[in-house]
Amino acid sequence: MKNNRNRSSILVFLWVLGSCTEAPITPQFTQKKPNDIVDGDDSEKDPKPNPNPDSDPTPDSDPNPDPTPNPKPDPEPTPDNLFQEKTLALKQFKQGTTRGEDARVRKIDGNYYSLEWVGSTLMFHKSKSLLDPGVGKPFPKDAPRFIPYFVKSLKGVTYNKWYAFDVSLWECDCTDPYDQIDKWRKVKDLPFTGWSIDFEFFQPPSGPYKDRLYVTWAGADTPNKSWGFESTFIAEVLDLSATGKTLSTYDNNDANRIVAYRFDWTDVIVEGAGAVIKDKTVSLLYSGQGAKTSEYALGIALLKNEQDPTNPSNWIDYNRGQCDSDPNRKRAEFAKTKDVWGPGVARVVPSPDGAEDWMVYHSKVWDTYN
Repeated sequence: MKNNRNRSSILVFLWVLGSCTEAPITPQFTQKKPNDIVDGDDSEKDPKPNPNPDSDPTPDSDPNPDPTPNPKPDPEPTPDNLFQEKTLALKQFKQGTTRGEDARVRKIDGNYYSLEWVGSTLMFHKSKSLLDPGVGKPFPKDAPRFIPYFVKSLKGVTYNKWYAFDVSLWECDCTDPYDQIDKWRKVKDLPFTGWSIDFEFFQPPSGPYKDRLYVTWAGADTPNKSWGFESTFIAEVLDLSATGKTLSTYDNNDANRIVAYRFDWTDVIVEGAGAVIKDKTVSLLYSGQGAKTSEYALGIALLKNEQDPTNPSNWIDYNRGQCDSDPNRKRAEFAKTKDVWGPGVARVVPSPDGAEDWMVYHSKVWDTYN
Protein backbone atom coordinates (compact mmCIF):
# COMPACT_ATOMS: atom_id res chain seq x y z
CA MET A 1 0.00 0.00 0.00
CA LYS A 2 1.30 3.48 -0.79
CA ASN A 3 1.84 5.91 2.07
CA ASN A 4 -1.08 8.33 1.93
CA ARG A 5 -0.02 10.70 4.67
CA ASN A 6 2.39 12.82 2.69
CA ARG A 7 0.12 13.55 -0.24
CA SER A 8 -2.71 15.99 -0.86
CA SER A 9 -5.41 15.99 -3.53
CA ILE A 10 -5.67 19.04 -5.74
CA LEU A 11 -8.24 20.32 -8.20
CA VAL A 12 -7.46 22.23 -11.37
CA PHE A 13 -9.61 23.19 -14.36
CA LEU A 14 -8.55 22.11 -17.84
CA TRP A 15 -9.53 20.59 -21.14
CA VAL A 16 -7.54 17.57 -22.33
CA LEU A 17 -7.60 17.42 -26.10
CA GLY A 18 -7.53 14.11 -27.86
CA SER A 19 -5.52 14.63 -31.00
CA CYS A 20 -1.92 15.01 -32.08
CA THR A 21 -2.65 18.18 -34.02
CA GLU A 22 -3.31 20.21 -30.90
CA ALA A 23 -1.28 19.89 -27.73
CA PRO A 24 -3.06 19.23 -24.45
CA ILE A 25 -3.32 22.33 -22.28
CA THR A 26 -0.79 22.34 -19.46
CA PRO A 27 -1.67 24.48 -16.42
CA GLN A 28 1.01 26.18 -14.38
CA PHE A 29 1.20 24.34 -11.07
CA THR A 30 1.28 26.53 -7.97
CA GLN A 31 0.73 24.67 -4.73
CA LYS A 32 1.55 25.00 -1.07
CA LYS A 33 1.14 22.55 1.79
CA PRO A 34 -2.37 22.04 3.19
CA ASN A 35 -2.89 24.19 6.27
CA ASP A 36 -2.94 21.21 8.64
CA ILE A 37 0.54 19.98 7.67
CA VAL A 38 3.62 21.24 9.51
CA ASP A 39 7.15 20.70 8.23
CA GLY A 40 8.70 17.61 9.77
CA ASP A 41 5.54 16.54 11.60
CA ASP A 42 3.21 14.00 10.10
CA SER A 43 1.06 13.46 13.18
CA GLU A 44 -2.70 13.50 13.06
CA LYS A 45 -4.53 16.43 14.63
CA ASP A 46 -6.03 15.76 18.06
CA PRO A 47 -9.78 15.23 18.05
CA LYS A 48 -11.89 18.13 19.25
CA PRO A 49 -12.85 17.81 22.94
CA ASN A 50 -16.44 17.47 24.02
CA PRO A 51 -17.59 21.03 24.88
CA ASN A 52 -19.98 19.60 27.51
CA PRO A 53 -18.07 16.81 29.27
CA ASP A 54 -20.66 16.53 32.05
CA SER A 55 -23.60 16.08 29.73
CA ASP A 56 -25.22 12.70 29.28
CA PRO A 57 -24.21 10.79 26.18
CA THR A 58 -26.71 10.59 23.38
CA PRO A 59 -28.92 7.51 23.88
CA ASP A 60 -28.61 4.78 21.31
CA SER A 61 -32.28 4.96 20.41
CA ASP A 62 -35.42 6.92 21.18
CA PRO A 63 -38.32 4.76 22.41
CA ASN A 64 -40.76 7.15 20.75
CA PRO A 65 -39.00 8.51 17.71
CA ASP A 66 -40.59 11.15 15.55
CA PRO A 67 -41.43 10.08 12.02
CA THR A 68 -38.47 10.59 9.72
CA PRO A 69 -39.30 13.25 7.13
CA ASN A 70 -38.67 12.52 3.49
CA PRO A 71 -35.27 13.93 2.57
CA LYS A 72 -35.26 16.90 0.25
CA PRO A 73 -33.34 16.40 -3.00
CA ASP A 74 -30.04 18.19 -3.31
CA PRO A 75 -30.43 21.49 -5.17
CA GLU A 76 -29.10 21.75 -8.69
CA PRO A 77 -25.97 23.88 -9.09
CA THR A 78 -26.68 27.59 -9.60
CA PRO A 79 -24.41 30.25 -11.09
CA ASP A 80 -23.77 31.62 -7.58
CA ASN A 81 -22.66 28.40 -5.93
CA LEU A 82 -20.71 27.37 -9.02
CA PHE A 83 -18.79 30.63 -8.78
CA GLN A 84 -18.11 29.94 -5.11
CA GLU A 85 -16.99 26.41 -6.00
CA LYS A 86 -14.52 27.70 -8.57
CA THR A 87 -13.24 30.47 -6.31
CA LEU A 88 -12.61 28.04 -3.47
CA ALA A 89 -11.03 25.53 -5.86
CA LEU A 90 -8.55 28.10 -7.12
CA LYS A 91 -7.63 28.94 -3.53
CA GLN A 92 -7.25 25.30 -2.57
CA PHE A 93 -5.33 24.63 -5.78
CA LYS A 94 -2.50 26.39 -3.97
CA GLN A 95 -3.01 24.56 -0.68
CA GLY A 96 -4.50 21.16 -1.45
CA THR A 97 -8.13 20.17 -1.00
CA THR A 98 -7.83 17.01 1.09
CA ARG A 99 -5.05 14.93 2.54
CA GLY A 100 -4.78 11.61 0.75
CA GLU A 101 -3.39 9.63 -2.16
CA ASP A 102 -4.46 8.39 -5.58
CA ALA A 103 -7.29 10.74 -6.56
CA ARG A 104 -9.92 8.21 -7.64
CA VAL A 105 -13.20 9.93 -8.44
CA ARG A 106 -16.07 9.50 -10.88
CA LYS A 107 -19.15 11.68 -11.51
CA ILE A 108 -22.40 9.73 -11.88
CA ASP A 109 -25.89 11.29 -12.07
CA GLY A 110 -24.70 14.56 -10.57
CA ASN A 111 -22.77 12.97 -7.70
CA TYR A 112 -19.02 12.63 -7.24
CA TYR A 113 -18.03 9.21 -5.91
CA SER A 114 -14.51 9.07 -4.52
CA LEU A 115 -12.18 6.85 -2.48
CA GLU A 116 -9.72 7.88 0.21
CA TRP A 117 -7.40 5.86 2.42
CA VAL A 118 -7.53 6.91 6.08
CA GLY A 119 -4.80 4.90 7.77
CA SER A 120 -5.54 1.31 6.77
CA THR A 121 -9.25 1.98 6.13
CA LEU A 122 -10.64 2.73 2.67
CA MET A 123 -13.34 5.40 2.88
CA PHE A 124 -16.03 5.79 0.20
CA HIS A 125 -17.51 9.26 -0.38
CA LYS A 126 -20.52 10.66 -2.25
CA SER A 127 -21.03 14.38 -2.71
CA LYS A 128 -22.29 17.09 -5.06
CA SER A 129 -18.99 18.90 -4.59
CA LEU A 130 -15.37 17.95 -5.18
CA LEU A 131 -14.26 20.38 -2.49
CA ASP A 132 -16.46 18.87 0.21
CA PRO A 133 -16.43 15.08 -0.25
CA GLY A 134 -19.11 14.58 2.40
CA VAL A 135 -19.27 11.88 5.04
CA GLY A 136 -17.08 8.89 4.23
CA LYS A 137 -18.22 5.33 4.79
CA PRO A 138 -15.63 2.62 5.43
CA PHE A 139 -15.58 0.01 2.70
CA PRO A 140 -16.03 -3.50 4.13
CA LYS A 141 -12.85 -5.57 3.97
CA ASP A 142 -14.57 -7.89 1.50
CA ALA A 143 -15.30 -5.09 -0.98
CA PRO A 144 -13.47 -3.70 -4.05
CA ARG A 145 -10.67 -1.17 -3.78
CA PHE A 146 -11.53 0.89 -6.86
CA ILE A 147 -14.35 3.20 -8.00
CA PRO A 148 -17.46 1.28 -9.19
CA TYR A 149 -19.05 1.55 -12.62
CA PHE A 150 -22.73 1.04 -13.47
CA VAL A 151 -23.32 -1.47 -16.28
CA LYS A 152 -26.78 -1.41 -17.81
CA SER A 153 -26.12 -4.04 -20.45
CA LEU A 154 -23.19 -5.70 -22.17
CA LYS A 155 -23.15 -7.73 -25.38
CA GLY A 156 -26.93 -8.15 -25.32
CA VAL A 157 -27.11 -9.19 -21.66
CA THR A 158 -28.93 -6.91 -19.19
CA TYR A 159 -27.16 -6.38 -15.87
CA ASN A 160 -28.33 -3.09 -14.28
CA LYS A 161 -25.77 -3.47 -11.50
CA TRP A 162 -22.63 -1.79 -10.21
CA TYR A 163 -19.28 -3.47 -10.84
CA ALA A 164 -15.66 -2.98 -9.84
CA PHE A 165 -12.37 -4.79 -10.40
CA ASP A 166 -9.31 -5.43 -8.36
CA VAL A 167 -7.87 -8.92 -8.89
CA SER A 168 -11.46 -10.05 -8.44
CA LEU A 169 -14.79 -9.15 -10.03
CA TRP A 170 -17.12 -7.35 -7.61
CA GLU A 171 -20.85 -6.68 -7.91
CA CYS A 172 -23.40 -4.53 -6.08
CA ASP A 173 -27.04 -5.30 -6.90
CA CYS A 174 -28.20 -1.96 -5.55
CA THR A 175 -29.54 1.41 -6.61
CA ASP A 176 -26.57 3.28 -5.15
CA PRO A 177 -23.14 1.79 -4.26
CA TYR A 178 -22.59 4.32 -1.47
CA ASP A 179 -26.01 4.25 0.18
CA GLN A 180 -26.06 0.43 0.06
CA ILE A 181 -22.37 -0.19 0.61
CA ASP A 182 -23.08 -3.41 2.53
CA LYS A 183 -24.48 -5.08 -0.60
CA TRP A 184 -21.14 -5.51 -2.33
CA ARG A 185 -20.15 -9.12 -3.00
CA LYS A 186 -17.29 -10.84 -4.77
CA VAL A 187 -18.40 -12.65 -7.92
CA LYS A 188 -15.09 -14.46 -8.53
CA ASP A 189 -11.32 -14.14 -8.56
CA LEU A 190 -9.61 -13.29 -11.86
CA PRO A 191 -6.52 -15.17 -13.10
CA PHE A 192 -4.13 -12.32 -13.89
CA THR A 193 -0.66 -13.54 -14.86
CA GLY A 194 1.20 -11.02 -12.71
CA TRP A 195 0.86 -8.36 -10.06
CA SER A 196 -1.99 -6.04 -11.15
CA ILE A 197 -3.44 -2.83 -9.66
CA ASP A 198 -5.14 0.47 -10.62
CA PHE A 199 -8.21 -0.89 -12.44
CA GLU A 200 -10.39 1.62 -14.33
CA PHE A 201 -13.32 1.27 -16.76
CA PHE A 202 -14.14 3.27 -19.87
CA GLN A 203 -16.42 3.10 -22.91
CA PRO A 204 -15.53 4.77 -26.23
CA PRO A 205 -17.93 7.65 -26.96
CA SER A 206 -18.46 6.84 -30.65
CA GLY A 207 -17.50 4.57 -33.52
CA PRO A 208 -17.65 0.78 -33.96
CA TYR A 209 -16.49 0.10 -30.36
CA LYS A 210 -18.96 2.48 -28.70
CA ASP A 211 -21.08 -0.15 -26.95
CA ARG A 212 -18.10 -2.10 -25.59
CA LEU A 213 -16.60 -1.85 -22.13
CA TYR A 214 -12.85 -1.84 -21.42
CA VAL A 215 -10.71 -1.99 -18.31
CA THR A 216 -7.14 -0.74 -17.92
CA TRP A 217 -4.71 -1.69 -15.16
CA ALA A 218 -1.07 -1.40 -14.16
CA GLY A 219 0.89 -4.60 -13.90
CA ALA A 220 4.33 -6.06 -13.37
CA ASP A 221 5.99 -7.56 -16.40
CA THR A 222 7.38 -10.54 -14.52
CA PRO A 223 4.78 -13.34 -14.73
CA ASN A 224 3.45 -14.73 -11.47
CA LYS A 225 5.62 -12.39 -9.41
CA SER A 226 4.68 -9.52 -7.11
CA TRP A 227 7.40 -7.25 -8.44
CA GLY A 228 8.90 -6.12 -11.73
CA PHE A 229 8.94 -3.27 -14.21
CA GLU A 230 5.44 -1.82 -14.50
CA SER A 231 3.36 -0.98 -17.60
CA THR A 232 -0.30 -0.21 -18.38
CA PHE A 233 -2.45 -2.94 -19.94
CA ILE A 234 -5.97 -3.20 -21.36
CA ALA A 235 -8.67 -5.82 -21.93
CA GLU A 236 -12.24 -5.86 -23.16
CA VAL A 237 -14.91 -6.83 -20.62
CA LEU A 238 -16.82 -9.78 -22.10
CA ASP A 239 -19.03 -11.22 -19.37
CA LEU A 240 -19.92 -10.19 -15.83
CA SER A 241 -21.44 -13.45 -14.66
CA ALA A 242 -19.85 -15.93 -12.29
CA THR A 243 -19.36 -18.55 -15.02
CA GLY A 244 -18.38 -16.66 -18.18
CA LYS A 245 -14.98 -15.40 -19.30
CA THR A 246 -14.82 -11.92 -17.78
CA LEU A 247 -11.97 -10.35 -19.76
CA SER A 248 -10.54 -10.88 -23.21
CA THR A 249 -7.11 -11.40 -21.60
CA TYR A 250 -5.56 -11.55 -18.15
CA ASP A 251 -1.99 -11.33 -19.40
CA ASN A 252 0.61 -8.68 -18.67
CA ASN A 253 2.48 -8.85 -21.98
CA ASP A 254 3.14 -7.01 -25.24
CA ALA A 255 -0.16 -8.14 -26.81
CA ASN A 256 -2.17 -5.79 -24.56
CA ARG A 257 0.48 -3.36 -23.27
CA ILE A 258 -0.73 0.11 -24.32
CA VAL A 259 1.77 2.25 -22.37
CA ALA A 260 5.17 0.71 -21.67
CA TYR A 261 7.85 1.73 -19.18
CA ARG A 262 11.04 3.00 -20.73
CA PHE A 263 14.25 4.29 -19.29
CA ASP A 264 13.19 7.90 -19.81
CA TRP A 265 11.14 10.27 -17.64
CA THR A 266 8.87 7.40 -16.51
CA ASP A 267 11.82 5.28 -15.41
CA VAL A 268 10.47 1.71 -14.96
CA ILE A 269 6.97 2.53 -13.67
CA VAL A 270 3.82 3.39 -15.64
CA GLU A 271 0.68 3.21 -13.50
CA GLY A 272 -2.51 4.87 -12.24
CA ALA A 273 -4.02 5.39 -15.70
CA GLY A 274 -7.49 6.87 -16.13
CA ALA A 275 -9.41 7.51 -19.36
CA VAL A 276 -10.46 11.02 -20.38
CA ILE A 277 -13.44 11.13 -22.75
CA LYS A 278 -13.83 14.36 -24.75
CA ASP A 279 -16.19 14.59 -27.72
CA LYS A 280 -15.18 11.62 -29.93
CA THR A 281 -11.74 11.09 -28.46
CA VAL A 282 -10.25 8.91 -25.73
CA SER A 283 -7.10 9.97 -23.89
CA LEU A 284 -5.33 8.17 -21.09
CA LEU A 285 -3.65 10.08 -18.26
CA TYR A 286 -0.96 7.86 -16.76
CA SER A 287 1.66 8.30 -14.04
CA GLY A 288 5.38 7.57 -14.34
CA GLN A 289 8.38 7.35 -11.98
CA GLY A 290 8.12 6.18 -8.38
CA ALA A 291 5.13 7.34 -6.33
CA LYS A 292 7.40 8.14 -3.38
CA THR A 293 9.63 10.47 -5.39
CA SER A 294 9.15 14.14 -6.20
CA GLU A 295 9.76 13.18 -9.86
CA TYR A 296 6.39 11.37 -10.08
CA ALA A 297 4.62 12.91 -13.08
CA LEU A 298 1.80 12.53 -15.63
CA GLY A 299 1.81 11.69 -19.32
CA ILE A 300 -0.90 11.37 -21.97
CA ALA A 301 -1.59 8.53 -24.41
CA LEU A 302 -4.12 9.09 -27.20
CA LEU A 303 -6.34 6.50 -28.89
CA LYS A 304 -6.40 6.88 -32.67
CA ASN A 305 -9.80 8.03 -33.87
CA GLU A 306 -12.42 5.36 -33.05
CA GLN A 307 -9.91 2.51 -33.40
CA ASP A 308 -9.79 -0.78 -31.44
CA PRO A 309 -8.58 0.10 -27.91
CA THR A 310 -7.12 -3.38 -27.33
CA ASN A 311 -4.58 -3.00 -30.15
CA PRO A 312 -1.44 -1.37 -28.70
CA SER A 313 -0.53 0.10 -32.10
CA ASN A 314 -3.68 2.25 -31.95
CA TRP A 315 -2.35 4.20 -28.97
CA ILE A 316 -0.04 7.20 -29.45
CA ASP A 317 2.12 8.14 -26.47
CA TYR A 318 2.11 11.92 -26.72
CA ASN A 319 4.92 12.31 -24.20
CA ARG A 320 7.24 9.84 -25.92
CA GLY A 321 7.56 11.85 -29.15
CA GLN A 322 5.03 9.74 -31.09
CA CYS A 323 2.92 12.67 -32.35
CA ASP A 324 3.90 13.87 -35.83
CA SER A 325 3.07 17.45 -34.82
CA ASP A 326 5.48 17.33 -31.86
CA PRO A 327 8.07 14.55 -32.38
CA ASN A 328 10.49 16.01 -29.86
CA ARG A 329 8.06 16.02 -26.93
CA LYS A 330 9.73 13.43 -24.72
CA ARG A 331 8.96 14.73 -21.27
CA ALA A 332 6.12 14.51 -18.77
CA GLU A 333 3.05 16.59 -19.52
CA PHE A 334 2.37 17.46 -15.88
CA ALA A 335 5.58 17.51 -13.85
CA LYS A 336 6.97 19.02 -10.68
CA THR A 337 7.76 22.70 -10.33
CA LYS A 338 9.59 24.59 -7.60
CA ASP A 339 6.32 24.59 -5.61
CA VAL A 340 4.70 21.28 -6.58
CA TRP A 341 6.29 17.85 -6.16
CA GLY A 342 5.28 14.54 -7.63
CA PRO A 343 1.88 15.22 -9.27
CA GLY A 344 0.25 11.93 -10.26
CA VAL A 345 -2.76 9.57 -10.45
CA ALA A 346 -5.17 12.10 -11.97
CA ARG A 347 -8.83 11.81 -12.86
CA VAL A 348 -10.77 14.22 -15.08
CA VAL A 349 -14.46 14.73 -14.29
CA PRO A 350 -17.15 17.20 -15.40
CA SER A 351 -17.78 20.29 -13.30
CA PRO A 352 -21.13 20.38 -11.43
CA ASP A 353 -22.80 22.17 -14.36
CA GLY A 354 -21.06 20.03 -16.98
CA ALA A 355 -19.58 23.08 -18.70
CA GLU A 356 -15.94 22.35 -17.86
CA ASP A 357 -13.58 19.46 -17.27
CA TRP A 358 -11.86 19.41 -13.87
CA MET A 359 -8.74 17.40 -13.08
CA VAL A 360 -8.16 15.99 -9.60
CA TYR A 361 -4.67 14.69 -8.81
CA HIS A 362 -2.38 14.18 -5.86
CA SER A 363 1.06 15.53 -5.09
CA LYS A 364 3.61 15.38 -2.29
CA VAL A 365 3.77 17.92 0.51
CA TRP A 366 7.56 17.64 0.85
CA ASP A 367 10.24 17.56 -1.83
CA THR A 368 11.73 14.36 -0.40
CA TYR A 369 11.66 10.62 -0.95
CA ASN A 370 8.89 9.32 1.31
